[in-house]
Amino acid sequence: MKTRQKKAITNKFIQEFIADLIKRELEIYLIENQPLAERIVDQILINKRSREKAEKTRLNLKKTLSEKWILRTALKSLWTAEPKKSHVEKYISWRVIRPGCL
Repeated sequence: MKTRQKKAITNKFIQEFIADLIKRELEIYLIENQPLAERIVDQILINKRSREKAEKTRLNLKKTLSEKWILRTALKSLWTAEPKKSHVEKYISWRVIRPGCL
């Protein structure tokens, strides 16, 4: 069984020639087949909008998940931290240690 390999055209002149040939032939084909050309352009625009929307959705999801992760980490650190003394408790403990002050 033969494996398929992609071949790259590395010669700049051949690349330009093929690109020009395809461009000319496609231009002629689309002029001769106007309704089909409109359908092709419509589909290209649909695909473009879909790609842009998908990219926007990916970025928003990434942002939302990172914000949730930050919030979860902050909440986790609050739960695992020792309870802090209130101002009243600090004052009382300070008065017990230094009874002669204030």
